[in-house]
Amino acid sequence: MRRIDARSIGHSRWANRIHEDADTPEFQELKASIQRAGGNVQPIKVRPIPPSVPAGAVAAQGALQFEIVFGHRRHRACLELGVPVNAIVASMDDLQLFAEMDRENRAHRALSPFEQGQMFKRALDAGLFASVRRLAQELTIDVSLVSKSIGIASLPEPVHQAFSSPNDIQYRWARPLKTACAAALQRTIDTATRLKAQNSAASVRPSRIFQMLVSEAGVQGEDAQEVCGKQAHAAFKIDRRGRLAIWFDRRLSEALVMRLRTSLEKLLNE
Repeated sequence: MRRIDARSIGHSRWANRIHEDADTPEFQELKASIQRAGGNVQPIKVRPIPPSVPAGAVAAQGALQFEIVFGHRRHRACLELGVPVNAIVASMDDLQLFAEMDRENRAHRALSPFEQGQMFKRALDAGLFASVRRLAQELTIDVSLVSKSIGIASLPEPVHQAFSSPNDIQYRWARPLKTACAAALQRTIDTATRLKAQNSAASVRPSRIFQMLVSEAGVQGEDAQEVCGKQAHAAFKIDRRGRLAIWFDRRLSEALVMRLRTSLEKLLNE
């Protein structure tokens, strides 16, 4: 670990949390704790900027020597406080950086579908992965979640702006919103523009915004419900015959499968 001038460290082009995340009470609390400790107790991770990184791809102030792998908020707090950053320095290629950044985010606090989609979309646009399926395989993520998150990030900007934050858009809304834009793009954009004005005047529930966007485009709403947890995301749907289907975004551990089975047996015997 090294103490590094925060001004010499730039944000990665793969940075995946939208700017407003750093303006929350949680960020101010993080900043205050770093100030009290005289620096970040938990180090960030950086790599020396390799010659292969395009000019201007790493955004920050000052002369840059390092690129953040993870710890963007801790870096920003140190930068604003004017204190050096405690950082682990490791050399790695773009694919290693992307995979490690993704793992770190999922291990601590999952990105929103919008943020995740932005990250995946940038990686695909830059040619880091050959396809959506390849990206999902490399990161061991369910390919449907990758597709949904990219779909959310690719929605027209007025649709994003209809919500108080694009982070409010849920995975299960991806397909209906995409269908609404495909079926009636201008109508959906007009509805989104009107909803943005309404949302500015009085807070409107995200679910209400979603329902209005899809219904005014003549599209059926969500067809599955989702549960998000620390170990996995699960979605479930009941078909017309009353059959329940549940699927997960990753392989479950044997212990978790046994707990799930025990819970189902207990529920069915009540």
